[in-house]
Amino acid sequence: EQDSYGTIKSFQLLSPYPNPAGQSTTLQIHLEQSELVSLRVVDVQGKEVSTILTNAPLPAGEHVFNYS
Repeated sequence: EQDSYGTIKSFQLLSPYPNPAGQSTTLQIHLEQSELVSLRVVDVQGKEVSTILTNAPLPAGEHVFNYS
C-alpha cells in the first residue's frame, strides 16, 4: 500500500536490539510484499550517520541487518 507520495506503508520496523545500542545493534524489518528498500541510520538529532541499503530489492518477509 502506498500513500499519496508513493511511500510504501506495508512494512514494519521492529525495535532494534540491544536497546539502547552499544557498539552494534540488530535491525529487523518485515515486508508485506517485495519492495525496493532504503535503510539509513540517523542520530538523535536526525542527522544521517550511515546508509545500510539504497533502493535494494528485497522479497516479502523478515530481514535482519547488523549495524556496527
